[in-house]
Amino acid sequence: MSVTRMARAALRRDRRVRRVTIIGAGIGGLTLAVELRRRGIEVEVYEAAADPRPAGDAVLLPANATRLLERIGLEPDLGEAAATVDGWVWRDGHTGAAIGRVLSAAEYTDRAGAPCYGIGHADLRALLGQAFGTDGLHLGHRLVELTDSGDGPVTLEFADGGSVEADLVIGADGAGSMLREHVVGYDDAQFSGCIAWRGIVPRSRLTLLPDPGRVQVWTGADGHLLHHPVGTGDHAFLLVKRQLGPWASDSWSWPADPDEHVHAYAGWHPAVVQMISAAPCSEHWALFHRPPLATWSRGRVTLLGDAAHLMAPHHSQGAAQAIEDAIVLAECLATDDDTARALATYEVRRRDRTRRIQIASLAAADVLHLPDGPRAQARNKRLGSPGAYDRHLAWIHDHDVAGPGHEP
Repeated sequence: MSVTRMARAALRRDRRVRRVTIIGAGIGGLTLAVELRRRGIEVEVYEAAADPRPAGDAVLLPANATRLLERIGLEPDLGEAAATVDGWVWRDGHTGAAIGRVLSAAEYTDRAGAPCYGIGHADLRALLGQAFGTDGLHLGHRLVELTDSGDGPVTLEFADGGSVEADLVIGADGAGSMLREHVVGYDDAQFSGCIAWRGIVPRSRLTLLPDPGRVQVWTGADGHLLHHPVGTGDHAFLLVKRQLGPWASDSWSWPADPDEHVHAYAGWHPAVVQMISAAPCSEHWALFHRPPLATWSRGRVTLLGDAAHLMAPHHSQGAAQAIEDAIVLAECLATDDDTARALATYEVRRRDRTRRIQIASLAAADVLHLPDGPRAQARNKRLGSPGAYDRHLAWIHDHDVAGPGHEP
């Protein structure tokens, strides 16, 4: 019998999960930890960083995420720490003309069933950390080796020489996941063809910005700017540029001249230039994704969030999909004593949706980066139509992964 078949048999014999270990204390890992504990399941979380607080980054939380965070008890603190987004606008990056607008904040909440928030990454992680507490959270524990013999618990060894055993290991260890390599057998990261700069700009510096309460996407040939308000009143932006050819560097980020991103967008609308000029960017990133998996689990190890389905950021769904994963996985484990069956149900419930969003997110860059011409005009007509939200966003944002009809 193969190791994989032995592991599945052992999982079926050990029908009650006793020791759940999460690798990674990011948004997905902590959401899962909070929900598992809320459902009465013991959980330990191991995080490589001694101080995992992210700096200078932000998260967009559409309704498909905020409704779930509300249910696990993060409100009202979440709403107080975040900015409520007042709908979407697509604009021409050079003229500034509005191509399309969808929904006010009230209309969005009424339609999608929950608000859309912009929040600092560190602020969201702090709220999740407070909800989980320090008991069971182990910082400064970098996983270096995993042993799954197939007929007993998994042994996890850390860089500091410590080790633990677990009945089930959740790989929530992010874009560079070691546990994904364990499941897949190799590093399958793929360059998306885009590079990006990120920044957060004080609201006071954005004197030229129209519609400051909205998510805005400024389109142009070979690049786009996406930005949204965060809880402080500032604006977080992601500036994306097409990069032709393969990615040769070993690193996903590298130093940049502080004004390199400004020079790359010279000639764009003054509001764009003002925003990106107000945030010197010392690094830029290659945007990677990973191909959809046929299976997310191997023996006693399963994946969650970016480790399972790293996607391009053009639909701003990375954090939201990790939160959806966490809620579904916790429900599956809490409602089925057969661990192997619970993991299989988790995959079935998540695989098709995350695959669709991965594909849509990757394709969005091609749509946003069209040069002036008939194809761009056709895109603008679609985005400016009354049904733009229903056509492009509703299938993602209105979805309730834990609502009626989605039970395992």
